[in-house]
Amino acid sequence: PHMRIASLLIWRMKVAVVFASVVVVLLFSLLSVAHGAPPPPPSPAALPHIFVMVADDYGWGNIGYHSNEMNSKENQTPTLDSLCKQGVELDRHYAYQFCSPSRCAFLTGRNPIHVNALNVEFVANLNDTQSGYSGISLNMTLVPEKLRKVGYATHFTGKWDVGFATTAHLPINRGFDTAFGYHTHQNDYWSFDNNVCNQTADLWHDHAPAYSLLNPSTCSQQNQTGCVYEDDLFTSHVLKELDAHDPATPLFYYWAHHNVHEPLEAPLAYYNKFPFINDTNRRLYAAMTNHLDTDLSLVVDMLKQKGMWNNTLIIFLADNGGPTYLGGGANNYPLKGSKLSNWEGGIRVNAFISGGYVPENMRGTKLEQFVSMEDWYATLSHLAGVNPYDDVAHKAGLPPVDSLDLWPLLSGANQTSPRTEVHIGNGCCCCVERTVYVQGIIIPPYKLLIHAVNQSFWQGPLYPNSTVIAPSGTTDCGDEGCLFNIVDDPSEYTNLAKQHPDIAKHLRKRIAEVDKTVFNPNRGDAIAQMCATFDDKYHGFVGPFVKI
Repeated sequence: PHMRIASLLIWRMKVAVVFASVVVVLLFSLLSVAHGAPPPPPSPAALPHIFVMVADDYGWGNIGYHSNEMNSKENQTPTLDSLCKQGVELDRHYAYQFCSPSRCAFLTGRNPIHVNALNVEFVANLNDTQSGYSGISLNMTLVPEKLRKVGYATHFTGKWDVGFATTAHLPINRGFDTAFGYHTHQNDYWSFDNNVCNQTADLWHDHAPAYSLLNPSTCSQQNQTGCVYEDDLFTSHVLKELDAHDPATPLFYYWAHHNVHEPLEAPLAYYNKFPFINDTNRRLYAAMTNHLDTDLSLVVDMLKQKGMWNNTLIIFLADNGGPTYLGGGANNYPLKGSKLSNWEGGIRVNAFISGGYVPENMRGTKLEQFVSMEDWYATLSHLAGVNPYDDVAHKAGLPPVDSLDLWPLLSGANQTSPRTEVHIGNGCCCCVERTVYVQGIIIPPYKLLIHAVNQSFWQGPLYPNSTVIAPSGTTDCGDEGCLFNIVDDPSEYTNLAKQHPDIAKHLRKRIAEVDKTVFNPNRGDAIAQMCATFDDKYHGFVGPFVKI
């Protein structure tokens, strides 16, 4: 009996050891995921091609599927409309109120308040070699860096606008295999000048200025003979890279299109399509929109020609609402406000996914669940089989990734969005004051804004008709805030703060909590030798101006 008892005890001890080993392995696996160790990646052949087009300053009402009876004739966007119809329309996609922060959010997976909520450019803080510049901290990992680790070919074309003070900030050094575009918020479509340092050209190819591609000095909107429109230059480059791409290699292409950002300029062949539009700005805007649509159609044709279409996910996004103020040319009707404001017209943007990779059960659908620009980081990481956790940023003490994986929603596996709150930051676009704070929050169906909100007007069905001469309209929502049910009242006509003080109080509390997490490093001041660097080192081109 004693032997049987001893054997039983030994057997129980062995079982306990095995059980403990399994528990340790499981705990180790969970901890590895939590601390950034990626799961085993899929084979490259199983990975989808991902093609992203970001339209610049694209008005809500300037795309065909958002047309109204009065402007449908001028919204000539057959490719965009067809792709949206074949894919999934994202009706409640939110971005930042202007350019750079939205791009920073997409590339880093962070809400702009945790990466960059400003549009400053030509500055540097030499005491902070990681975050003391415009754009994205050098210790934050960009989505192309994630994808490249599992075999993706990564390419960038167009508007960078997330920092270029040092060579380390350039796209070619931040995860992209190739890079062709301009560094700053905007440049001229014909001369490529960006109105800084005596008309310095802004066009860069990989590691150096694109000297050979500069147009003759006579080129302008008025004189287009012998000149190449910048977005035609970019389109040719994109098509050349797609044509050279091996379909067996997964592709990530990020095309940050120049259209339809100012200056309002377009090839005459497109401008002449709209003789029925009397307003010059609106006519140019329509021509530029049609040009963007044509560019995307050429990409679609190339992807199909290469046999890549069935395994391609197209992501189309606008970086903010259209500039509907005087001189802007855009139309956000029926939404209130404009670019440079946190009304719906400034932050609710045109967006959809399309392509052969979209599940058949989701094609032709519209999702009204709320999503945000930063959510693409986790979504693309999921598709590539990599962990979105940013270990490099964590070790540097920087804000973590905010991104949430949208693919269960986009693929139809889940009917709810992982995003239950949209945090709305506010920072100066182009001024000396660099205060950043949380101005609002969306907890569906409610949205609360506090303090002074710019571009406070409702536009008519045609630009430039509006309730005020913009941009003079401002609404002071004060500390108590303006509350809207943006599901029932998408145009933000009715302030419900007095009717629902409990809801307003709850949202104010959340704003105060989130505001404590704002990341706003000292990005420094203008560098004295910057213009001399552009002239002497780059011979009249914009480029990195700080050595570290």
